[in-house]
Amino acid sequence: MRHLALLATAMLTGWLPATLHQSGTPEQAEHQAGATEQAERRAPGTGADLGAVVGEHLLAARGARHGTPLVEIRRTTGDAGGAEAGAGWAFGSATLPVPDGVDGTPDSALFVAHGSATRWEVGLEGTPAFARLAGRAPATVLRPEERAVFAAGSPAGPVDTGLELPWARGDSWYMGGGPHGNDGTHRPFSSADFTEGPGLDGRVLAAGPGLVYRSCERDGGALVKVVHDNGYTTTYYHMRDLGPAADGARVDAGAYLGHTGTQLPCGGQATGPHVHFTLWRSAPETELPLDGRTIGGWTFHEGRNPYDGYAERRGLRVDRTGGTLTNHGPTPGTPPTTTPATPPATVPTTPPTVPGTPPTVPGTPPAVPGVPAESGLVRVTAPGFAWVPLYPSGFVMVGQDVRVVCATRGTVVAGVRGPTDVWVRLDDTRWISEAYLAGTAVDLALPGCP
Repeated sequence: MRHLALLATAMLTGWLPATLHQSGTPEQAEHQAGATEQAERRAPGTGADLGAVVGEHLLAARGARHGTPLVEIRRTTGDAGGAEAGAGWAFGSATLPVPDGVDGTPDSALFVAHGSATRWEVGLEGTPAFARLAGRAPATVLRPEERAVFAAGSPAGPVDTGLELPWARGDSWYMGGGPHGNDGTHRPFSSADFTEGPGLDGRVLAAGPGLVYRSCERDGGALVKVVHDNGYTTTYYHMRDLGPAADGARVDAGAYLGHTGTQLPCGGQATGPHVHFTLWRSAPETELPLDGRTIGGWTFHEGRNPYDGYAERRGLRVDRTGGTLTNHGPTPGTPPTTTPATPPATVPTTPPTVPGTPPTVPGTPPAVPGVPAESGLVRVTAPGFAWVPLYPSGFVMVGQDVRVVCATRGTVVAGVRGPTDVWVRLDDTRWISEAYLAGTAVDLALPGCP
């Protein structure tokens, strides 16, 4: 146990295995055998060593495809860095590496942990426990912005992701590998491999705004993750010359993350410089198939076999056999950033005398708030306000039912379920933020707006 205490303390300054590799010294092999036997006798969370407990949770959630989890403890309070459970908090990441030379990419998850006198409660990224613990964590462990993003747990919305391709707008790159699994071959086909086009410098950029994190950082590389505001997460692997943003820092769409490379900080293989790009749903955290999803103006389609799919835009198809993908940015037609982000500061008690006075919406209000009375009809909700704004003009009364048609992405608005950038078009062609609706675009099964 003393050895585990030293490990947990060392994890504060760099990555270390939660349990030691069998290929180490005889002392390490003996220690791992004992730790494994002990882990098999207890439920996850009841062990004293935080690194070991987090590793157990990751193995229970993701399975042991390859090797031993690497646990990186980033921020702590109280006794979180010691061997014994205590009244402390911790935040970090846990990663399942891939053996060198094996086709695949490491699987990583952020975690929040809270220690009592006898056990650690651990929440892995994308789980209800993660959102709950993130909402309670002190500011020394999670900044307010991080707590808000993690606790919101907004699900990914329409298939038009609102994301860009991970390079500069207007530049054209090759897709060296069409949709394939994050581990290479298994479904879902959530990943694609990209290489810069002729004359370009290979700068990899964030596909959208969000919070950036690095795990398994060593030898000039890392697995880089951006948790976006819209319920998606993207990861980037094999990069060199990593960007300067600190863990948890907010980055804009187009922020520099690194250069295409062949780095293998957590194992795998790379036959040439590229970036392995993967799309995830933030909550619950799971790989999302690229099939049918639009990124940077291109809609991706998977093939029967991994790597054999293509991207399509206006009848043009590009796959790994040739052609380039130009990053067109988010889909045109997204509501502009001038859209009102919050309800009016002064709540009107009568309809406002502005163009676009709230329309009279046909239909009977649903008996239960949030449940459409009929297809396409949903109730407007904004606690503490009588009216909410529409784009480009007008307001609609809270409690009224509106008929919705389709959804797209635009300015982030804080709502009752947390921040969202999903905007819904009404049948009168105006827009309302999903933040002001009793049901989400996913709940309502809305298609993406053309």
